[in-house]
Amino acid sequence: MILDGQEKPISEELRFQLSIVRRNISRLENMIGNLVEFNRLSSGTARLFEEPVIIGDMLNEALRSVALAAQDKRISLPPEVDFHSRYNLDRDMMLRVFLNLLDNALNYTDQGGEIRFELLETDSSLAIRVRDTGAGIPQDQLEKVFDRFFRANSSNTRRHGGMGLGLSICREILRLHGGEISAQSNPGRGTVFTVSLPASRRAG
Repeated sequence: MILDGQEKPISEELRFQLSIVRRNISRLENMIGNLVEFNRLSSGTARLFEEPVIIGDMLNEALRSVALAAQDKRISLPPEVDFHSRYNLDRDMMLRVFLNLLDNALNYTDQGGEIRFELLETDSSLAIRVRDTGAGIPQDQLEKVFDRFFRANSSNTRRHGGMGLGLSICREILRLHGGEISAQSNPGRGTVFTVSLPASRRAG
């Protein structure tokens, strides 16, 4: 730090306070970005930039993005996804869905827990499940998790903050693709989020 024209060392206390400021700025930027994105998606002005997407490649990219965070918490991630079906999707939007679901799973799963993918392709749809061994969501709050600004009442929620827009954004992205997202949970045993895409999006 430079004061009065001279460079002076930063104390550990000041370094700690600056790190808190940086985290708060990053959190605020993320919250503002989520609010802008939700308004764009829900206003009807959002456009899909579709391309044939290999589902396994997209999921593996999401896994690589959260690998360090999972390692820090000693949370087991699924192995590389070997699934080569192509679907016509907006890749960036759909990648955001799975990054959001993985981030949520990491935030609400304790050290030593596990996250895994389950894929089921039928003649009518593709279902991709993100399953964790986290704290779970109370049944009386489960139907509300996709409502904008809703945040489940738990110590984990208070610790990780946020505006409660992440899952609402996921739902809007799936709606634009003609798909759905749903949740099942057993408090104390984990949560499963299921992303469903219609077979009409299959790319040959």
